Amino acid sequence: MDFTMTLYLRNYWKDERLSFPSTTNKSMTFDGRLVKKIWAPDVFFVHSKQSFIHDTTTDNIMLRIFPDGNVLYSIRVTVTAMCNMDFSCFPLDTQTCSLEIESYAYTEDDLMLYWKGDKDALKTDEKVSLSQFLIQRFHTTSKLAFYSSTGWYNRLYINFTLRRHIFFFLLQTYFPATLMVMLSWVSFWIDRLAVPARVSLESNSERQRRKNQMHEYHQSRSQRYGRDVEETKKQGSPILKRSADATKSYLTKSEQLLRVDDHDFTMRPGFGGPSIPVGVDVQVESLDSISEVDMDFTMTLYLRHYWKDERLSFPSTNNLSMTFDGRLVKKIWVPDMFFVHSKRSFIHDTTTDNIMLRVYPDGKVLYSLRVTVTSMCYMDFSRFPLDTQSCSLEIESYAYTDDDLMLYWKSGNNSLTTDEKISLSQFMIQEFHTTTKLAFYSSTGWYNRLYINFTLHRHIFFFLLQTYFPATLMVMLSWVSFWIDRRAVPARVPLGITTVLTMSTIITGVNASMPRVSYIKAVDIYLWVSFVFVFLSVLEYAAVNYLTTVQERKERKRREKLPCTCAIPQPRPLMVERTYSDGEVSNLAEFAGPDYMPQNGEKQDRELVKPPIADEPTENKEKILSRYIWIDTHIIDKYSRLIFPVAYALFNIIYWSIYT
Repeated sequence: MDFTMTLYLRNYWKDERLSFPSTTNKSMTFDGRLVKKIWAPDVFFVHSKQSFIHDTTTDNIMLRIFPDGNVLYSIRVTVTAMCNMDFSCFPLDTQTCSLEIESYAYTEDDLMLYWKGDKDALKTDEKVSLSQFLIQRFHTTSKLAFYSSTGWYNRLYINFTLRRHIFFFLLQTYFPATLMVMLSWVSFWIDRLAVPARVSLESNSERQRRKNQMHEYHQSRSQRYGRDVEETKKQGSPILKRSADATKSYLTKSEQLLRVDDHDFTMRPGFGGPSIPVGVDVQVESLDSISEVDMDFTMTLYLRHYWKDERLSFPSTNNLSMTFDGRLVKKIWVPDMFFVHSKRSFIHDTTTDNIMLRVYPDGKVLYSLRVTVTSMCYMDFSRFPLDTQSCSLEIESYAYTDDDLMLYWKSGNNSLTTDEKISLSQFMIQEFHTTTKLAFYSSTGWYNRLYINFTLHRHIFFFLLQTYFPATLMVMLSWVSFWIDRRAVPARVPLGITTVLTMSTIITGVNASMPRVSYIKAVDIYLWVSFVFVFLSVLEYAAVNYLTTVQERKERKRREKLPCTCAIPQPRPLMVERTYSDGEVSNLAEFAGPDYMPQNGEKQDRELVKPPIADEPTENKEKILSRYIWIDTHIIDKYSRLIFPVAYALFNIIYWSIYT
């Protein structure tokens, strides 16, 4: 009962202690280092379970100070907070959740917290969506919160309403449940004497219901375990965290050479002048995983920045650059790049921080770091598993608009290189390419945004082997019942039920690894049509068995009128002796009267049936044995042998021609 949200939280206030003289009335932008030296509001998230400020590639913090002392303080936060949900109407439910923001230390007497623009204070990204819910609306409210020990506090609420998509549950729960109920009705049409068939039909339906419950239970446990593991990874192990080595001193001689203490590196190079160009190139080391359930991807890359900072120029006779590790980075200005729409990211720190800083005599800088980032990728599964997905990794400066920092690909499309060993087990990587756009935030302005785009085409062979081929075999297996004797009820009913339950298991297994989307997927079409074919084969035998029972009743009435069968006890079930061909029927036609000949001269397969004579007197046995009763093989079975395979083959032709 919680939700996870990533947001840009911006605070506005005025601190006259930070005012400064200016002729252009232009603000100054700083990174997160200055925040620790000034006062900032101490807001926190009430009822949050965990939260963190993103820190890749630097702390996602922006501080903008205006000459009159007005301050804009922005941070990028991911927070997991409680949401008390009511499942009494599940899955036809609507849930309302809130993210609550409040000052921790200052009561309303010291700090008045309010929404800056009322309704305009809350904005949402146009890409915000959930696979299982429809986000109906976002809105803000404000209230006062009282603590008996400390007093009254202003509390801000971000409220949103979620309406659950019903289509997934219709397809995966209601529709199968309805079919199972209808399948249980088949027993009403089976001969009442076929006890093993009728009982197995009911018990198999109950067994499948329990199997589905156990599958959902284990799936929910695995999801909880996965979340626990992920939280453990986020929290990290205290043993693996590397603390600073107090025995080592910083590069004092290098700092003196670069005159680090002579300049204020909390401000960008050339502050007050034109924007500083920062070139970027990327080498993708690996594409680690693609998650359909979470709709994200994980990528490891080398991110390199190029810019010029004359404050770092130094005299040199051989024009050689100086290379430093990550310790000097904390004392100079570096671009504050971050990954838009990222869920988590980190800079590798084994065996030391994977950071490289190279400074040239003229002040040119190369700053490189190795990053792993997990970012969102909005996927369309309408053609799954015959789909192609396009994803993007977006890079942007957090604090500096295009007036202060011009971000660009250093060598155009050649700025992106990939490791030749990059591969994915489930996808074929078709293409990597770069693009550049401008992104607008109404509160802060325009920013340069770089895109790493790549296209993934899913391999189909795995799904052919694990989904399509077994489903096709189950459908073909259901056709075997058309060739089995129509009176072999214990054989035909379990065969049909087994294929139905196997198809249900295949469908459940496929959707267990997929998000609960609100539309039908290509694999759903194939599996559910196959399920319907299997289900119809069971209904076909129910119709055959019922009509056979009606036919036998008519035959018994006819036999009662014959003098040779009047002494036979009634009613008794007919016992199948064996099946005869058309040639044998023509030779034995003399044993049957005209009442038993096919109508309209139509040829039909016939079964030679003999009434039971175990309890008859010896003198009557010869008379009874001399008479045989002919019953036609049911015409439904004959047509089904042709119609079912032809219809399924036609469906396959249409399906594969559309989706391939």
